[in-house]
Amino acid sequence: MWFTYLYASIIPIGAFLILIGLSIFYWVDKYNLLRHSSVKKNVSGVLSAKALVMLDLTLIIKPAGELIFDGSIRAECNYQSLICCCIGILYLILPLNNIIDWIHPEKNVNKA
Repeated sequence: MWFTYLYASIIPIGAFLILIGLSIFYWVDKYNLLRHSSVKKNVSGVLSAKALVMLDLTLIIKPAGELIFDGSIRAECNYQSLICCCIGILYLILPLNNIIDWIHPEKNVNKA
């Protein structure tokens, strides 16, 4: 996903290659589950949680990289990248879980 998000504008075929890779990964896992009825190794929940945090950081990393690239190569500022970087920082600063819990308080009752 990181490869696709970061390099899709430079290498348009990258998204297609990632789609093929994910499809092969899906079918191999499906084959292992159906034929062998067991999974010997799996990804831990800690790794999945860290991957989700890193995915949120992509909102800042990509536009910041574009700003650095544009500033060093072209000596100009792309306002779209600047706006996306500000939105990403705002997204990471806001306590979204608290806001969602405040909007939907009835979902907190079932957690306890």
